[in-house]
Amino acid sequence: MTKYTLGVGQAKESILEINGLQSVCPFVSAIPVQGQMGQVQIMRLPCSTLCPHASIYGETYLMTCSGNLLTFKLDKEEEEPKFEGKVIHLGI
Repeated sequence: MTKYTLGVGQAKESILEINGLQSVCPFVSAIPVQGQMGQVQIMRLPCSTLCPHASIYGETYLMTCSGNLLTFKLDKEEEEPKFEGKVIHLGI
């Protein structure tokens, strides 16, 4: 079953995530950028609320970029359990 959730981008926009991975906008061309070792990397832009075709209504992510209204029912994100760090003294 596909799980749709929201992530937060660098500009604090909401990004549609599909099964924990950022979605990719198929209508924006990929951007070639130089990687750390000089190789060319391809950067894809995610589907986010910075786009005028995307919006959030309640618990539903709406998109109209294909000319049709697409709706994605958002799942509630489960918070990861907090780790309570404890210092253990080994007495060495």
